[in-house]
Amino acid sequence: MGPLAGSDGDGTSITGGQYFYTINLKNGWQINGSPVYSYNHNASSGNAWTFPIGAGVAKTTMIGSRPWKFNLQYWHYLVSPDFGPGNQIRIGISPVVEFPW
Repeated sequence: MGPLAGSDGDGTSITGGQYFYTINLKNGWQINGSPVYSYNHNASSGNAWTFPIGAGVAKTTMIGSRPWKFNLQYWHYLVSPDFGPGNQIRIGISPVVEFPW
């Protein structure tokens, strides 16, 4: 397996980001989305952008003495490289922890 980028003369130049939103509802429910997009500056025409739109739901609930967040999102890619995804389902389960400071 070769190097990831740079040392063999093939540079990598990618700009990426994430937009997100959350709408808090009652009883620990949320409507949310957090898709990640990217632009590959060195890609061939038509393969540079990866841009999804996404929506999902989340529920925060107590399990024992710890709150947990369960999340389900669906992403649809408006633009994706030839080898990229068209759709994605994301599932998240995470404990809610206090800030250490």
